[in-house]
Amino acid sequence: MEVTAPVEWLRSRVARNPGELVLLMPGGNSVECQELWRESEAIARTLKEAGARRGSVAAIAMTDSAELIAALFGAPLTGL
Repeated sequence: MEVTAPVEWLRSRVARNPGELVLLMPGGNSVECQELWRESEAIARTLKEAGARRGSVAAIAMTDSAELIAALFGAPLTGL
């Protein structure tokens, strides 16, 4: 499966330090590498279950949030 450089970056961060803080959201909410990776994988599974395959187009429409960042990492994990 071909993935993008940002996904490889996150994968390597999780392998080295899963508890590392990678997002600090407004209001003080924070997200660790491993949590972002798990959410990204869940989004990738959801897209695949919905029929997304190589060559599919996925639109992501969300407000600024940790879930948006996870979706931006999750979509490439499907091979889109």
